[in-house]
Amino acid sequence: MGCHVRRYMTKHVNTINNSMSVTEATKIIAQDNCYDGYVVVLHKGQPVGMVSERDIIKQVVAQDRDPSTTPVSDIMSTPLHMIDPDEDLAKVTQMMRKHGVRKLIVAKDNIIQGVITSKDVSNKFQDYIKASIQDMLRWSSSLSVF
Repeated sequence: MGCHVRRYMTKHVNTINNSMSVTEATKIIAQDNCYDGYVVVLHKGQPVGMVSERDIIKQVVAQDRDPSTTPVSDIMSTPLHMIDPDEDLAKVTQMMRKHGVRKLIVAKDNIIQGVITSKDVSNKFQDYIKASIQDMLRWSSSLSVF
């Protein structure tokens, strides 16, 4: 069965170009039916950063900057931290803790497959524990010698 990142990630990812304004990014975030509160920033089609509601509040609103003239490249969180979709979910929490982030880009060969957030992990933690126990039971039963 396995507890791979691909089972827990969000496949829907909003992206924007790095030259777009914070106002444009905010509109995309607000129109998102999933309302994840972030967008991934691309430069020449490659992921280079992420802008979250928190970035907008701390770096635009709190500093009284004009969101219509501030490019997202000025406020995006960077570098992005990526994880392979075939990694075990336990690696997600290790990476988040190590880098002090709440979101990881899920990518294979630098192609975005999705995003996994601390919210995704906490919402699916019970499933992860059950799957891990089942894997351990299967493994231990294969060691039995009759």
